[in-house]
This record gives sequence, structure tokens and C-alpha cells, in this order.
Amino acid sequence: LLAGAALLAAAPRPAAAYVNGAGEDYVVCGDFLKGYELPPRAISKQSADYSNRTFVRWLVGRIDKYMPDAKLEDAMRLSLMDVGTGAADGSIRLELDRPYATGLESIVAQYEECKKKLDADLTIPMGYGDLYALGGKVIANREWRKQFAGIEPHFDQKNTFTGLGNGPFGGDIDDPDFVAAFTKLYAVASLTSTGSPVLLGRKDATEACSEADAARIPLGSDDAEEYKKWFQSLGIKFLAIVPLAKYVDTDGACVAAIRANDQLNGFWERNEKDSAFPGLEEKRQMSAYTDSMASRAGQTGKLDNTKYGVAAFVKNLGWSAIPPIKDVDINALNPMTAGKFEGELYCHVPGPDGI
Repeated sequence: LLAGAALLAAAPRPAAAYVNGAGEDYVVCGDFLKGYELPPRAISKQSADYSNRTFVRWLVGRIDKYMPDAKLEDAMRLSLMDVGTGAADGSIRLELDRPYATGLESIVAQYEECKKKLDADLTIPMGYGDLYALGGKVIANREWRKQFAGIEPHFDQKNTFTGLGNGPFGGDIDDPDFVAAFTKLYAVASLTSTGSPVLLGRKDATEACSEADAARIPLGSDDAEEYKKWFQSLGIKFLAIVPLAKYVDTDGACVAAIRANDQLNGFWERNEKDSAFPGLEEKRQMSAYTDSMASRAGQTGKLDNTKYGVAAFVKNLGWSAIPPIKDVDINALNPMTAGKFEGELYCHVPGPDGI
């Protein structure tokens, strides 16, 4: 199956030739008459982008399900330390012996178990850099839903779902009515297309980052200017350090440095004041987080939007990119096929006698 390779057009030829002759990898979705001749392969960028968005929708539900005990603080710090050495490439999992990764063993292990479960349902393995970047948002969203519901003590009762006049909380943070009320206040953290996106397609590291890159992180510094320069060196706006400061370390050094800085302390105090009402502080945190994952260090400009794309010839639709999910009804997963195919639509690798 196509995994990050270019989606190239191919000359028309019998379907069997794709397998027996050229060996080009693709799937077909739907039933075709024996000997059906495929048109030239041409997959648009729009199709690849749509496939990625569909894949993200599928992923967020699984990550939420597979990591119920993940802590927000650990997930956010893991992502920040990963991008903080110069690239959100998953190298942090190989750097657990370094000071800036102290205490991250548990969240890395949880992600590893999550990845195993995801990979069991995928034809293309999930990347670590992408999993950590997207996982941070998913885990934050779930924690903030719990706080808004009043399950996790955070807000005064008057500022919870029930206290704000939405009626009694039914006990389910996945209930559509609850999610709708949550999204009104936490729009940027929404896991739908309306939220601030975390894009996929990062290249994973196979070894720990260099000592020089590790030295980028001003761990334990009491100088706010060092944190500002760190973010700027990564291509992140320096003010993003303020809402993310509490996730940089475990001893509060970054927060203390910001509080001691006349320029940044005003922004910190505004966040503290706004933290009493749901969605205000969190909006700035998630905006800063997704900006970090979309920065130069987050591999923006290098993202491969075909990394998780499978070339597919879909009945009544033509060539398309589809997510690498095993045994899934494409008709139900992809609204683009709605009305073009009745019933279920599954994909398969063509056999030697054709599609």
C-alpha cells in the first residue's frame, strides 16, 4: 500500500498488470467486472488532504479510548520536549535518560501501548511524532471535558456545565449535547475540523537527538529571556511560552522565570484571572500548543500528506486516497461516496486475475 510515496499517474492497462507487471501498490473499492481496465492513476491534493482529515477523525476517537489514564501534564510536556529539541519527530522516546525527560516514562509507555493497538488496525504504522502531537490535543480535550463536567475539581460549581444553565450533567462526557455545550466555550480544542488542527505527516527519528539540540531546552533556568529565545529558535512565537509554561518542567522553574519578568508577568496574570471561567485560559493553551506543533520545529513545510494515504480506485468515484484502516466500510467512513454507492463499500488488494 502507498506509504508516503508520490501519487503518480499511470498509463491505462488491464488491472491485473498493476499486480503482475508493474507491481504498483493500490486497492480497489467495490465490485468490478473481470477484465475491467483502470484509467490513468491521478490522485488530487484535495483527495489526499480529505483522506488525512478522515484519518484524524478516526484516530482521535481511538487515542481517547486507548489512553484513558493519560495525564494532561505529562502528554503536554512530552510533546513540548519532543518539539523543543528542534523537531517533533518522536525522538523523545529515545531520550528518557536525559534531565528534560525525567518522569515521562509512563506517558511514553502508554503511547507505546496505544500505538500497538492502532497499528493492529492499520496497513501503515502510526508515526511517533504524529501520535505525540495529536495525542496531546486529544488528552487535553478529554481532561478539559472532565473539568467542565465537574468530574475533575477545577471550577466553582457555578462555572461548570450544570452551573452555566445547561441542565443536569448526565454523566457522559461524550454525550452530544454535552460536547456541543463544551465546544461553544472550548472551540479551539474541538477534535472536529472546527478546532485548531494538528496535521499529520512528520518524519520519525530513529535515534536520540544530538547533545547540541538537547541543549536548546533551558531546563531550570530562572531567566525568562532564555525561554523566549528557545521558542523563537524553534519558529514559535515567544508569547506562546506563557500559557505553556506550566507544562515545560515539573519544578515550576519556567513559571517562576515568567512571573519575575515584567513583560511576561502581565500575560501570566491575565491567564490566572481567566482560569476561573471555562475555556479562556484553555483557549490560549491550545492555540499555543497547536502553533508549536505547526512551527518549523513541528516540521511544518516538511509534512508528507501522503504518508498515511492509500491509493484506491473507488467504484463510481475513480482514483482517490483513502486512510490506511483495515476492513473498514469506506462508504460509511467517507461522505464523498455518499449517494454514489449503495450499501457497504470495502476495499481489497487485487488478485492475479484482476480486480
